[in-house]
Amino acid sequence: NLGSERKKMPNYTWWNTWLASVLEKVNNFLVLFLQKLFHSCNVMSDALIYSRLK
Repeated sequence: NLGSERKKMPNYTWWNTWLASVLEKVNNFLVLFLQKLFHSCNVMSDALIYSRLK
């Protein structure tokens, strides 16, 4: 029984490292996406303010 438990372990660690790398990629993508979204929102609001000032 202990031997079968040991066999399971590498699979779990592989899954954890894979999951961690995927989460890291997703996180990086989300950060970039949110930065772009925030930037475009700022540009749009700036354009609106500018057009109102004119």
